[in-house]
Amino acid sequence: MDRITKSLLDKFSEYQSLDSFSTETKFEHFANYLVLKQYDEDEIPVLEFHTGENDPLSIDGIGVYVNGSFVLSADEILEFAKDNKYIDATFIFIQAKTSTSFDTGDIAKFMLGVSDFFSPEPKLPRTEKFEDFELLREAVYADPSLFKQGNPKLKCYYVTTGIWNNETHPRNTAEAHKKQLQDTQLFRSVEFSPLGASELQGLYRSAEAALSVTFKVAKSIIIPTDEKVSEAHLALLPSSEYLQLITDEGGNIRRSVFYANVRDFQGNNNVNKEIGGTLQSDRKIDFALRNNGITVVAKELGRVSDNFTLKDFQIVNGCQTSHVLFANRDVLDSSVNIPVKIVVTENEDIINSVIRSSNRQTEVSEEDFISLDEFQKKIETYFDTFQDEQKIFYERRSKQYAGQALQKVKVVSRGVLVRAFAATFLDEPHRSSRYYGRILNTVGKSIFAKTHKLSPYYTSAFAAYRLEFLFRNGRLEGKYKNFRWHLPMALRYSVCGQDMPQISHPKIDKYCEKMNQILWDEDRAKVEFDKVCKFVDLAIAESGRDFSSETARQQEFRDVLVRLITR
Repeated sequence: MDRITKSLLDKFSEYQSLDSFSTETKFEHFANYLVLKQYDEDEIPVLEFHTGENDPLSIDGIGVYVNGSFVLSADEILEFAKDNKYIDATFIFIQAKTSTSFDTGDIAKFMLGVSDFFSPEPKLPRTEKFEDFELLREAVYADPSLFKQGNPKLKCYYVTTGIWNNETHPRNTAEAHKKQLQDTQLFRSVEFSPLGASELQGLYRSAEAALSVTFKVAKSIIIPTDEKVSEAHLALLPSSEYLQLITDEGGNIRRSVFYANVRDFQGNNNVNKEIGGTLQSDRKIDFALRNNGITVVAKELGRVSDNFTLKDFQIVNGCQTSHVLFANRDVLDSSVNIPVKIVVTENEDIINSVIRSSNRQTEVSEEDFISLDEFQKKIETYFDTFQDEQKIFYERRSKQYAGQALQKVKVVSRGVLVRAFAATFLDEPHRSSRYYGRILNTVGKSIFAKTHKLSPYYTSAFAAYRLEFLFRNGRLEGKYKNFRWHLPMALRYSVCGQDMPQISHPKIDKYCEKMNQILWDEDRAKVEFDKVCKFVDLAIAESGRDFSSETARQQEFRDVLVRLITR
């Protein structure tokens, strides 16, 4: 392994707290992370995509990317189908070798393993982890009528530390297996991508860099502003140029640029159907007249003539329009232009006021606004009051800590915080194990309510961090990973008891402090989590279930666990 790749691997392993793993396994996680990061700019829970050591199918990582998100349960896919009324899926397979060679035999084994994964009559044995990935496959193909964009894509990455020279034998081997997979008629496209040291280094730099996009505007005017705004523009962008803003290098929609939106994509509702209808009609030229436009807030703007370069930007209004444009990208032409307001500022108050004013035209409540600005800032500030080993970081904005020398396991995204809080303090670990979009419907009420104390958010986030740390360092058995959201809830019952104060009551701070004292001490946390793991064993035995992710998603199992730990 060359010095640069080894240095990046060491840095990645330190940030991800992978010290207990072998070099080979670290490299597998490294390769998985860098490949998958191309598709999703949010933080990747890298261990979730690893197939385990000594996988019989010669596959080290699997990612199932559905409707712009990586999914980890079949329920998430079913929720996407229900909400969006379509399924756009990509299956990603990764094999990683620390050697410098692209071995023909290893490539053949890898591609054969991929074929066996999709075979109606598989020949190779499966691990329990692999069976979870097969549940995702079955959910994707459950209703092919939802493949509005076509059948799923298949992408296979073979990763080494060497140089791909396009040699005849390994290339022909990969092509032969590609054709076999294409002949199954399961995929609209099949790709084989060999990645060497140079490609890995490039992917690492992209993963750690702040987002920057250059596009060309058709027309623009400067908006007068005060000193709190660096500059502002009203611009008209050709649809092809706007798509560059919202499409990543892999051809997927950039979900991270909608992080500050008050509403996530609402699927095929009536308004979005109407937008799509306009784009597909012979009156698509009227799109700019009929649409209220997009609002973009950026930290930096570089301009050379009509070429604009935005750095560290968010689309704060226009999530619905952007998704519909992306879904209809094949029918867009030069007649379609997008009105875009660009505001360049680092002032948080200005950013929040732009979000509020831009969204007044939609049905957005005051609670929704609070959830996305004031309360989020309070959580971030509260997290910042802790020091040293007690410190974790709340990622209020996507890539907020990109390029900083932080342990990634200590960076808590909004998605993780929502899941952790709902599991730990709302007794909903079964919902956290599923598609958390349903939990988001309670924002401003049971989650991120303006009357809530901040301590439960920190405690639940730190519990999630501590658990992940213990799993990564082999101090908790891997079989309990499917119950990562049940264990903090169980710990709360075990340590603090059933009589929990209201989240808005001052007494909740002292209640959380009991958990914090244990969670801050790695050894004490391990002892207490070992205790509650025994209750998971008892609950599984009593309910006649197993350690699968399906068990973790059942409310009945949650009920049994709570009853056993509180009796």
